[in-house]
Amino acid sequence: MIVGAVIGSSATYFLVPRGDPELLTEYEQQISQFESMVDQYEYRIDELESKLSSEEELENQLDELREQVDILQVQLEETQEDLRSEFQVWWDEYRKPLTSDYSSYPAFLRGAYAQRIDEARSYLMNADLLRGAGIDSILLAVDLVLDPGTGMPYTPAEEVFTFYVQAFKRAGFRVLLVADPCHPNLDLGEGFAWEPGMEGRYQPSPELLGRFDGAVVHIAEMAEEYGVYAFLPCIEPYKMSRDVGATSDWLQSVQAEIREVYGGKVGTTDIMFDIGKGYSEPFPYDYSGFDLILGGPPAGRKDAESWESVIDVYIGKGVEYAQDYGAEGFGFYEWGGYQGGVWFEPIWEDQQLDDQEALEILEAGIRQGQGRLTYSFPRCSVGWVDLDKPTFQALSDWYLSMGDPVEPVIRESWTYEELVVVEEALAGFEDAYRQIFMIDGPYPWPH
Repeated sequence: MIVGAVIGSSATYFLVPRGDPELLTEYEQQISQFESMVDQYEYRIDELESKLSSEEELENQLDELREQVDILQVQLEETQEDLRSEFQVWWDEYRKPLTSDYSSYPAFLRGAYAQRIDEARSYLMNADLLRGAGIDSILLAVDLVLDPGTGMPYTPAEEVFTFYVQAFKRAGFRVLLVADPCHPNLDLGEGFAWEPGMEGRYQPSPELLGRFDGAVVHIAEMAEEYGVYAFLPCIEPYKMSRDVGATSDWLQSVQAEIREVYGGKVGTTDIMFDIGKGYSEPFPYDYSGFDLILGGPPAGRKDAESWESVIDVYIGKGVEYAQDYGAEGFGFYEWGGYQGGVWFEPIWEDQQLDDQEALEILEAGIRQGQGRLTYSFPRCSVGWVDLDKPTFQALSDWYLSMGDPVEPVIRESWTYEELVVVEEALAGFEDAYRQIFMIDGPYPWPH
């Protein structure tokens, strides 16, 4: 029987009756187990105490970090507000309309067509190059989309377009605005029947076209405020209504509304009206009262000679319209040879051209347009009359034969990063900013 407390192996012989070796061994094993357990518990106590200390220290550090984050957040908000205020001061000054003198410019509008914001951005970044090539006019498309909730048209991120009007004018270019509902993001994913037989929430009709009056007149008000050289109510009105007569009536009625708010030149445009045997002409609308008529001829194909024959007929009819209706002249927009890039329609087998084929197409257009066209607005961008292609040099030679390059009103240069910052600041919210860009091509057809 144990007559004392077990305090360690050194006292074992004195505490164990008769010094029985087996009991001694058994007690030593128990003592060893107890010692091991004590060591384990002491380790766990130390570990827990360490953790408690670390957690307290960590909590203190977190509290300090939270305080620093709060301070930084206040500083960030103050800095953002300062930047917004500085930007607003800059924008309020920048947007003041300019009075431009175009009396020294040729009567022929030596233009480039910016269908998308990325093209407008490229033109502004390369303003010196464009001016040096003789370009003195920019046809800028202003997007219209259909609000998913109401189905009514509006211009998203409108001030971005205002900026480009101002920037182009400061760069010395005449600016023409055209309302543009004719692009794949028109319906914002709701579905538009671009071609006969296609399904979609929106079907082309006179009623649909009539919805655009208010949005078109609103852009015309912008054109008046910022001294735009000319305004066109719709880039391809036939896309909104297949009824030629109703579309012609709409052009006349909306022209009257535009004249009430805008005092500059008013034009209209459309693309190919099929007259059979592979030929086309500008649409047979009533062009009464319009100052200028633009047509988008069929895109060039590998057989430049046959294409030249087609546009000969096309130009002839356009010039006839201009004479019959008393317009100042007839011109082309989005013309030339397609070399591969963003396009939203089916690509015919003979429609994508190499550099030489595209050059032959452009030169054929120049031959037919010489002395007959009054306006020219090809897209000077990837896939069309690209800035580093032979076609651009041929266009420049033609333009410079009509007069000297123009000078900027205010000499300024822009980088891509600077323009994107301005666009984002003016767009105000992400959705609107995203909606002013075309969907990346090639666009699936039909959709």
